[in-house]
Amino acid sequence: MNLLQDLNPEQFEAVTHIEGPLLVLAGAGSGKTRVITRRVAYLIHKGVSPRNILAITFTNKAAGEMQDRIAQLVPDGRVWASTFHKFCARLLRIHSERVGLRENYVIYDTTDRLKVIKNSLQKVGLDKAHWPPEKIEHEISRAKNDLLDPVAYSEKASDYLQLNVAKVYRVYQEQLLESNAVDFDDLLLHVAILLRDNSELRAELDERYQFILVDEYQDTNLAQYAILRCLSADHTNLCATGDPDQSIYGWRGANIRNILHFEKDYPGTRVVRLEKNYRSTKQILAAASHLIKFNSRRKPKDLVTDNPDGLPVQVERFADQLEESQMIAVRIRQAVETGRRSYSDFAVFCRVAALTRNLESAFSIAQVPYQVLSGVAFYERAEVKDLLAYLKLLVNPRDDVAFTRVVNVPARRIGKSTIDRLRTVAERLGLPLLETARQLTTHHPTITTHSVPPLTPHSAIKPRQTEALRGFIGLIDELTAQKDHCVEEVMRQVLDRTDYLKAMGADSEEPDESADSQLDAPLDGPFDEGPRRKTRSGSAEDRRANVEELLTAAHQFDLVNPGGGVAQYLAESVLATDLDDWDYTRPAVSLMTLHAAKGLEFPAVFIVAVEQNILPHQRSLKEPDDLEEERRLLFVGMTRAKEELYLSHVRTREFRGQVLPAIPSPFLMELPRRSPPAADNRPLPKRSLIMTASELAGDENATLPRPTEFRLGMLVRHPTYGLGRIATLTGFGEQRKATIKFTTGGNRTFILTQAKLRPVGVG
Repeated sequence: MNLLQDLNPEQFEAVTHIEGPLLVLAGAGSGKTRVITRRVAYLIHKGVSPRNILAITFTNKAAGEMQDRIAQLVPDGRVWASTFHKFCARLLRIHSERVGLRENYVIYDTTDRLKVIKNSLQKVGLDKAHWPPEKIEHEISRAKNDLLDPVAYSEKASDYLQLNVAKVYRVYQEQLLESNAVDFDDLLLHVAILLRDNSELRAELDERYQFILVDEYQDTNLAQYAILRCLSADHTNLCATGDPDQSIYGWRGANIRNILHFEKDYPGTRVVRLEKNYRSTKQILAAASHLIKFNSRRKPKDLVTDNPDGLPVQVERFADQLEESQMIAVRIRQAVETGRRSYSDFAVFCRVAALTRNLESAFSIAQVPYQVLSGVAFYERAEVKDLLAYLKLLVNPRDDVAFTRVVNVPARRIGKSTIDRLRTVAERLGLPLLETARQLTTHHPTITTHSVPPLTPHSAIKPRQTEALRGFIGLIDELTAQKDHCVEEVMRQVLDRTDYLKAMGADSEEPDESADSQLDAPLDGPFDEGPRRKTRSGSAEDRRANVEELLTAAHQFDLVNPGGGVAQYLAESVLATDLDDWDYTRPAVSLMTLHAAKGLEFPAVFIVAVEQNILPHQRSLKEPDDLEEERRLLFVGMTRAKEELYLSHVRTREFRGQVLPAIPSPFLMELPRRSPPAADNRPLPKRSLIMTASELAGDENATLPRPTEFRLGMLVRHPTYGLGRIATLTGFGEQRKATIKFTTGGNRTFILTQAKLRPVGVG
C-alpha cells in the first residue's frame, strides 16, 4: 500500500520527517497511532534498519496493536514495540549484576511490595497503624520516579514524614536486593542509573536505537525522561507523540513539564500539531475544547472535525445516585431493545472505582450485561497469585515474599508464628527463608555450631512444623527440577504435586499454634481508597475457572514464545494490567474509572458524579496544578465519546458512609453556551442545554425571584460568591433568610429580598 496517500497534511509532515527531534502534538482522536506506525514503516522504506528503531508506549494493549499494525505495513520489519517497563526489564535482565541483582530476579507487584514495606516498618520500629503501608509505598514510589535512591532521598528529607520514610526506604530496598527482586519503579530507576553511570553501555544502546518513537509522552516521569535522554544523546532522532491536555497521571509521577519543555530539551525540534479529530461529533468536540481552554499549562491547539454536528451534550441532574444509576440502565436497555445500539456501544465512567457499586446493582436489576474495567485484574486474583508464587520460588529461591505466600497454601499447618521464628533465624544467618528452613530441618552444621545463638523455647520450631517444612522443601526441590520445561507443564506439575485444585474448596488458611497466628491472606484487589478485608473471595467454581484460564494463558505463551521459559512468563504476567483482559467484543456495557478510559473510545458515554469533591476530587482543590489535572481528566472522558455524551450529577449522594447534598462540579460552569437548534429548527429539550456561567445565573437585568420561589436544597448563584446550595430557610415575607453553602466561599446568610441570588437552570 501507499504509506502516504490517506494522510492529512499534518500527518504527512510527521510521517515523512526523518532526521532530528520531532514533537507531535496529537489532539484526542487525531490518528496518532496511524502516524506512529506509518512513520516506522516510512523509516524502513527509506533504508533505516528495523533493529535501529524502538517504539515505546505505556500499555501492553497499545504496544501489541502497534506491533500488529507495523507488521501489516512492513511484514519483514521486526521493530521492537514495547512498554517502558518491558524494555527496562529486558535490559536489566542482561545487565542485572551491575545493580546488585542476579539474572533470575523477580518483579514484585503492588501486593508483594506492601508486604515488604510492612516488614520494613517492623524492622525500623514503626507501627503500621500510625504509618499506613500504602502511604509509605506511595512516598517511596514518588522518590524512585524522581530518581532518588535511598541515600539521595535521605539527604533530601526535611520533615518528620520524610525522615521516617527514609528509614523505611533504606530497609525496603535492602530487602528487595536480598530477595533478588525489584518493584515496578525499580525497573525504571535501575536502568536510568545504569545508563547514567555507564557511558559505554549508554553509547552502545544509543547507537543501536538511532530512531526512537514514544507515544503518550505527556505521561512520562523523570526516570523515563532520563532514560530517553540517555538513549538519544548521540542520535537525537526522538519522536515524541502526546498531548498535554491528556496528562492525567501526575498522582503517580508523570511530569507534564517533559512535553511542555520538549523544544528546550531538544533544540531544533520540529513541532507538528494534529488538530483534526476523526472520532467525535462537532457538538462533543466543541464542549470538550471549550472546557480545556480554562487550563493554563498546555500547548494551544484548535480541534476540528468533518464529522456531523450530532446530538447536543446533555447535562442531567437526578435526585440521588440510585435514580442516576437506574435511569442510565433503563436508557441503555431501551436503546438496545429498539435496535438503535448494542450493549458494547456504551461505557460509563466515574472518578473513583467505588462509584460503580450502584451502577452494577442497577444494571443487574435491569438485566443489562456489563463488565468492570477497574476491578481485580486477572493476575491479582488470589489463586492466580498462589500459582505464580510457586513459579517465582522455583526460579528465584531467594524470594521471601513468594515463600511466605505458598508455604501454607494448600494448608500445611505452618502459620504466622512459625514464619516469624524462621525470619528471626534467617536474619541472624543472612539467608533467605527457604534456605533457612532447609538448614533448620536438616540439622545443617551452620545451625548447630556457634554461627547462631541457641534458639530460645519461644523461637524454636516445633516438631510438627519442622516435619511440615521438610515436606514443603522436598516439594520445592522436586518442582525446581522441572522448571526448565514449558510453562504450562511446570504449572500442571505444581497443581498435581500440591493437590491445589482438590484443596480449593476448603479454607486454605489453617491455624498454626493459635487462632491468631494465621498468615495474612493476600489482597483480592489493588484498587480503591482504603483497606479491603484480606480474604480469598469467589466460589470454588470461579476460582477453578481462573486456574484453568491461567493454564490457557501459559499454553498460549508457550506457543508464541517457544523456549521462553518460566522467568520470561513471570516477567510478562506481572506487568499485565486489567486493560489487557478487557474484551471489547463482548456484548456488555463497560464500567470503568476515567483513568482507565484513556486510549479507548465508545459511541455513547455516560460520565457520572460530575460533582464538587468528586470531579474535581477534593484533594485537588488546594493546588491549581492538581485542579488542572482534574479538568484534563474530564476532558479525556468527554473525548472518548464518538456520538453521544451524557454528564450527570445528583442533589444528594451517599458516598463513603455519608448522605450529603451534592454540589455540581464547577467544570459544568465552564462548558460552552447552549447548543444550536437541530437541523430542522425544532427547539432542543430543556435537558440538552450546555450553558455558560452567566446563563446559569440568568439574565442580570431580569427581575429577581420572589422569596417564596426559593426552596431548600436549591442550587443558586451569587455574583460575588459564585455557585452554592440553599442549606437553611428561615423567616417569612420580606425578612425571609437563606443560608447558602458555597462551593468556595463557605456558608453565607442573606435576606432574600436584598441578595442577588438566582436559581441555576441546569437540568
